[in-house]
Amino acid sequence: ETPLGEAYEINSLFWSINDSVQLASGLFPDLLALFQLEEYKEKLVGALAELVDSNAVKTDAYKTFLPTLKVEAKNELKRETASQLEADGEYDKFNSYNSRHYYNPYLNDVETKYSRSNYSSYLGNLATLLLPFYKTDDAVKDFMDKALMLQNNKIRLGIALQMLEKGHNVPDTVWKEIAKKEGWRTALYDGLEEVKHLDKFPAQYINQDSITTLLIKNNIGSRYDKVDTCVLLSKRLVEFKEHKGYAYLYKYKSEKSKNWKLALVGLQPTDTTKINTSTLFFNTGTRLREEEQTPIEKQFTILIKEEIFDSEMPFNYRSYGRQSEYSEEYEYDDEYDY
Repeated sequence: ETPLGEAYEINSLFWSINDSVQLASGLFPDLLALFQLEEYKEKLVGALAELVDSNAVKTDAYKTFLPTLKVEAKNELKRETASQLEADGEYDKFNSYNSRHYYNPYLNDVETKYSRSNYSSYLGNLATLLLPFYKTDDAVKDFMDKALMLQNNKIRLGIALQMLEKGHNVPDTVWKEIAKKEGWRTALYDGLEEVKHLDKFPAQYINQDSITTLLIKNNIGSRYDKVDTCVLLSKRLVEFKEHKGYAYLYKYKSEKSKNWKLALVGLQPTDTTKINTSTLFFNTGTRLREEEQTPIEKQFTILIKEEIFDSEMPFNYRSYGRQSEYSEEYEYDDEYDY
């Protein structure tokens, strides 16, 4: 008899499976017998989806199980649709933690900016298993088409990207509707960049000022105290070591605060017709010193110097997003040397 076990024990089992692709691929289709057990169902589908996505398991290994998967996917889609979960809120957990990406010199662009796990969900994993049958099974096609109309943009975007990557047509309205949601615009850009289809990103949103403003709003604000106003103060071309691009300086305030604070975001490409959703510079929380009549460009310079210093620290010791330790003495004389 298969032990049901505690959640931790079940998770540990599948962590071990996921650690070895060769081991895991040899367990299917036999492991599918556990699908009837509710405690194993989601973990099992997730593990198989990872293996199918990486081509470690071919569709023949679970083709006889397809009818069961179709029924499960149909029912799960009904549950998701009926729940009317607003998982696409502008400041939900996904956006708060994943919409801004730090520049990390030790990772490549794919690892830094995008991960399939960002969009992973039970319904999305079921879609991964069904997608190979999209052109040959009408029930699968119907499921995928309905999934593209979900209100939950985490699931919707994940499935749309899978379809696009596998060469299937996704209506342009899907990309446009997701892009309209400010909290999902950078996630959409990153996903399309990863699957090499930035041509699908709505051109009207390719604007450096717009994208840096979004990075501020999505990472400073919360559902309880959103950034109310964000005003561009200055932009400056910065060049040091192998880095060159535009830094943007804003003043912002939240709905519940009357005080203005500064936000430094960058670097954006020197070609201003292009955008970048990763942040080498991200410095927020510094009080705007209007009453002291400190020139804004001098404040800009101080923040840039702090970020350059921070970026030269070992990656694990950097303090991204921390409040600036603003110099009381304004000790920098060469304030316009960038």
